[in-house]
Amino acid sequence: MSHAERITLLTAQRPALLRLVQEARQGHPDEDLAAYLATVREPSGYLLAVALKRRFGHPDPETVLRHALLGQGPSHAFVAGITTATTLAEVLGTLSPNLVTLSDQLRGTHPPDAPGTPLRVLVAARGGAEIFAIPELSPS
Repeated sequence: MSHAERITLLTAQRPALLRLVQEARQGHPDEDLAAYLATVREPSGYLLAVALKRRFGHPDPETVLRHALLGQGPSHAFVAGITTATTLAEVLGTLSPNLVTLSDQLRGTHPPDAPGTPLRVLVAARGGAEIFAIPELSPS
């Protein structure tokens, strides 16, 4: 999946991610949150999904993939969620030396809830993963 395809996936899922962020902020208003979006049909996304399952016990990438293959879910089969930037950085740091740069980006110097600080979203698909910054606007 190319950079443009990752942007397309992020754009399509942006409203759902922002709703998840709003819900997470209600319970943890002072946390530095980050989002993740990973396709499970491709190696990098599947690897991330497995690591997230080990860390949080959900979502199960095998179930997501099976449902997609059986036509019981979205054909692009992805997992998405919100966690702290630190936790997501720790998960990335355990996966591959190639992901250390992304882990470092998530550990950046953004103070939690600083005005104008965009939400950082990890999009993992195919052989690549990128961190995108999107404004936390209403999910309209």
